[in-house]
Amino acid sequence: ASPSFGGKNLTDLVQHVSQMLPPSDLHGIQNLQETILHDLAATRQFLGDFNVFSEEKLARVSPDMAKMAKTLKAMKADLDHIYKKTSSIRKKLKAKYPEAFEE
Repeated sequence: ASPSFGGKNLTDLVQHVSQMLPPSDLHGIQNLQETILHDLAATRQFLGDFNVFSEEKLARVSPDMAKMAKTLKAMKADLDHIYKKTSSIRKKLKAKYPEAFEE
């Protein structure tokens, strides 16, 4: 069975449209479609190559990124601990020497 479009046979639809347009317009449309098809194929190839490149780079940097993320997490924990300790010391000093903290 032929494909249909809106209940009409596509072959009939194409023939009807081709009879409505001058041959030069049809040739121009066909050339444009071929150009677009070529551009899409080139883009597809480029994207495929880029995906392979990206996968290779990601595989190369992933171990380093994991190490860096672990280091950053440890640094954040250290800084949180330091902040809590300095806040505690500040509170004790403020209680003992309130005049030093007056604004």
